[in-house]
Amino acid sequence: MKDLFEKIPKGSILLWNVDEDKDLPKKNEMSKLLGIENFTYYKTRGHHHNYIRSLARLKATLAEDLIPGHLKYWSEVNTSHFLFTAQEIESNHFFTLNYSTKYLGSYFVDKSDIENLNQLLRRFEQVRSIALEIQDWPNRINRHKEEIKRDGIEDSCIKNFQVQRLTEITNGYGKQAIDHARSKLQEWHDLHYWKNKKSKQTVNAKQDDAVTV
Repeated sequence: MKDLFEKIPKGSILLWNVDEDKDLPKKNEMSKLLGIENFTYYKTRGHHHNYIRSLARLKATLAEDLIPGHLKYWSEVNTSHFLFTAQEIESNHFFTLNYSTKYLGSYFVDKSDIENLNQLLRRFEQVRSIALEIQDWPNRINRHKEEIKRDGIEDSCIKNFQVQRLTEITNGYGKQAIDHARSKLQEWHDLHYWKNKKSKQTVNAKQDDAVTV
């Protein structure tokens, strides 16, 4: 099985979500809208699905409506295809108008970038698991209270345990670690996610100013 980065060490992965292959823009249209000539479309669930799964998990993690505890390991971000090209793609207004409901953005990466992303995702899952485990303690204790009451078991410690006090003590447990892990994912996203031409020019100008100073 060939690796995605075997012939193109670093390139843009543009994520799509369309119903059928025919819904993907043709070569001449991509050339007109994004200025790219040589590229290949792949199905998300094909040979290179692990790379795309990582990017989908990143997008799910950074989603504004993320509910802690509801994020699954296998991301629910919908993506059917992806485009791969050696060129660094820049977004623009015309492309957005034409395909705003079909694309999920592009990441300019190499294999080591994806490996780094996977490390950051594992760290996020690690600290989130720690926090969720503690958050579930009050529910477990309440279930224990109900269980001993139902089965006629005597245990004054369980019966009289102050669940509210436990909740107060553990409030915010792991939040700092989650926020930090998520900020590292946001940094990775901001570094590799496509820019529009105007914003990229602004960034370059600021960099030039910094060098001049």
